[in-house]
Amino acid sequence: QLRSNRAVFLSHADDNTFEQLLTKKIQLPLKHTSSKLDNLSEITHASTPHHLDIQTMAKPSSPHYFHQSACDQTLPISGESCFNAYDGTAIYYRYWLTMPIADIKSQAANQLLRQVILLHRGHEHSGRLAELGVQFAKAGYQVFAWDARGNGRSGGIKDHADSVTELERDLNGFVQLIRAQTGIAIEDTLIVASSIGAVLAAAWVHDY
Repeated sequence: QLRSNRAVFLSHADDNTFEQLLTKKIQLPLKHTSSKLDNLSEITHASTPHHLDIQTMAKPSSPHYFHQSACDQTLPISGESCFNAYDGTAIYYRYWLTMPIADIKSQAANQLLRQVILLHRGHEHSGRLAELGVQFAKAGYQVFAWDARGNGRSGGIKDHADSVTELERDLNGFVQLIRAQTGIAIEDTLIVASSIGAVLAAAWVHDY
């Protein structure tokens, strides 16, 4: 684990720590509110998505429309959205929240709230991490998981990035987006990653 003005980083190799984290179920003071779609504020400030293969996400009148499945009538609140990377590529992500995003930001200033960013391995997508996301949210965390560029529903050339540096820039944009919307400090942010996702997370912690 790394701290001191950096995100806490937990790699796939830390199996014992990881199991303890999942079983400990840290209890945080949460305000349980309605999970209806109308209570969700927009998480992204993205412009019109580029090369995005999501038919259910956006209404023609709004590129920021949140899609929430019919089963999400109880906590955690779950949904999906996207943002544009530095070069305009649309990056898709899923989230699992303990309360509406507006309430998270208002409470983060006065209460200890924590958030988790999940990074998938190569040739995968955030949907593979849905069960993990739900479990973290039930433990009191706000959870976000992306589809890295070229993977899943994100834009870009399939299974391709020009460099690790390009992916680092994408990840930094994702982290800054999440922090701006939740108001949760970087030292209360946990990154859980495996395989190439862990390599990317370590490179980002080092460089950013």
